[in-house]
Amino acid sequence: MISVALNLADNEIAKGVQFDGVYIHDVYSGDVIRKLPYSLEDAPHHSLDYSRDKSQLAGGGFASITIWNTKTGKVVKTLRPNSDKVVPDYTSVCFLADGKTLVSGDSVGRLTLWRLETGEASARAEVQDAGPVVDLDILDRRAVVVTNDGVLRIWDLDDLSEPQQTLNVTPKNGLIKKIQLGPTGRHVVTLNSNGTVYVLRLAM
Repeated sequence: MISVALNLADNEIAKGVQFDGVYIHDVYSGDVIRKLPYSLEDAPHHSLDYSRDKSQLAGGGFASITIWNTKTGKVVKTLRPNSDKVVPDYTSVCFLADGKTLVSGDSVGRLTLWRLETGEASARAEVQDAGPVVDLDILDRRAVVVTNDGVLRIWDLDDLSEPQQTLNVTPKNGLIKKIQLGPTGRHVVTLNSNGTVYVLRLAM
């Protein structure tokens, strides 16, 4: 298992299994409700995220992002770069609250905004020599991104020219593995590979 996403509205949990696809389980019984279709060439699904209304599930995989309808289990959209010389691995995905835009992080350190209606990338930011995007989280139009160099970058999604804030908070003898913004956007929690958890206050 390499990724999970929780849908409490329908008492479901999505589980991504390396080279075996995405399974939807009942939260209480643990039973498999359905297995979602996927292309082997796009596996594994490193990151899963439900849209705010739980009608869609996004999975970031190798070379593409898959969007499923959660009621039917069918693929409704596949997002792929049109002209990239380097084929990226999509390591993190996150829906915006409007359900019309998806944000992705990839293995070459890029942050991309996708219009789901057209399937096209609408904006992109890239940090040179930062390494892969490990995780990202979004609140309103603000994104916090951690890359493999251990740096947290805070972005305004309406202006990706440069980060609003940069924090080097690499844990001692460890790496940041997961991040989550607090409900007000003023704090971010990091889960670190050395077993520690940091709570950081962000500049507003």
